[in-house]
Amino acid sequence: MKVFKPTYPCPLPEGAGVHKSQGRQYINIKDHNGRTVKAFLTKDGTRYLKPQRNYAGRYWDYYRKKRTVTLCQEKEASQAALNELVKNIDLLRAGRAIPPLNEISPIIRERVREALIDSGQETAGDQLSRKPLKKLFEFYIEHLKATGATVKHCKEVGRCLKVITADCGFQFLRDICQPPVKEFINKKKAANLSDRTVNVYVDRLRYFCNWAIDGKLLKSNPFERFKRLDEKTNRVREARSLTPEEVVKLLDAAYKRPLQNIKESGFRKVKAKTIKKLTLLGERRRVAYALMLYTGLRVNEARQLVWADIDLKKRFVKVRPTTTKNSRAATLPLHSYVIGLLRDWEKKHPDAEPNQRLLNIPASNSSFLKAFDKDLALAGIDKEDDVGRVVHLHALRHSFASLLARQGVHPHVLKRLARHARVDTTMSFYTHILRGDDISAIESLQEPGKAVTKSKSKRAAG
Repeated sequence: MKVFKPTYPCPLPEGAGVHKSQGRQYINIKDHNGRTVKAFLTKDGTRYLKPQRNYAGRYWDYYRKKRTVTLCQEKEASQAALNELVKNIDLLRAGRAIPPLNEISPIIRERVREALIDSGQETAGDQLSRKPLKKLFEFYIEHLKATGATVKHCKEVGRCLKVITADCGFQFLRDICQPPVKEFINKKKAANLSDRTVNVYVDRLRYFCNWAIDGKLLKSNPFERFKRLDEKTNRVREARSLTPEEVVKLLDAAYKRPLQNIKESGFRKVKAKTIKKLTLLGERRRVAYALMLYTGLRVNEARQLVWADIDLKKRFVKVRPTTTKNSRAATLPLHSYVIGLLRDWEKKHPDAEPNQRLLNIPASNSSFLKAFDKDLALAGIDKEDDVGRVVHLHALRHSFASLLARQGVHPHVLKRLARHARVDTTMSFYTHILRGDDISAIESLQEPGKAVTKSKSKRAAG
């Protein structure tokens, strides 16, 4: 098989000198490289056949169907590529192995890949598995979106996959293995990241590999027998639950602090408009803290609440699936104290639209946390206790579960209110021992002398 230059008809230039060779008419033109070449005319003599820039070659594919492939501009390189293509197809017809595709000339690689699929030695999944991880991540993110994952979750998954693969040096699916991942874990632990945060990065990659296995892109699981870190042993910034007394102090401080700050700043005269604005600011923070403390709402869930989500008559708040962590809607009961706060808040916003934000919590968690820390300081609540546990915004949700557990609420009821998938999560992470609870539990045991006296009196009475 020889290569050739395909031609296409073009209008005949005016004044072109027509010559004749071997019974065919032609004109002299300049090719793409500036050389003078012959361009034969069509049968009617009105147009000439201009050669294309690249050479082409004809070959017989795996099913012996005649096909044409575009090659390169150099004739010798094009002929060598065509010979290589024909050789590989002949090997596939004979049932023999061919060199890896990355060793085959790029200009014929697609045609060899087609022959591989036709021969049954390669599937479409094998072809997809050789794409770069960056492209496969795009397919995986589209899969997550199709299964109902939120935009925020998909963005976070993409970020974690990008970080861990770049750190481990993974570029293709075949590169993924455990040793670089374990080295990544050691680096992150040395950077004082909690085991839970490290597990998040690794889990994202593990779930991606599971998706690749389900799609026949991977034949074996690179994370087989891989053990996750124990999140209970190394927890950074472990949350501390508030006591009932601290809850009262926090809510009171949140309401009073804006006005107290303006009074302490030294201003003698404060406009009534400013006082009203600062009072609303303090009330807004108190309502926000109360909602998280008495319903277990997460910060972003409280931030996304609109007026239509609150039903004071039926005493519940609706959490939309677009705002929840697990993308599931939830209906949570409201405490009478929270209902009272919300009714007062509703009276001060008579013109609020149903789809308007309920509280206008700052979009930045850092700015909201700064205000929260100042409220803690005014309330006289320690930010961190003597064992390193921290009171932060998510600790309000921890306090919700811990205070319910302290009241003797059944674990399965507590799990349902906290909206956890497993009761183990609720009991292990959210039911912290409150100050004094351990002492009260020990003091409930009877002294040896009293226990003996009481048993004897029971026998005498019997």
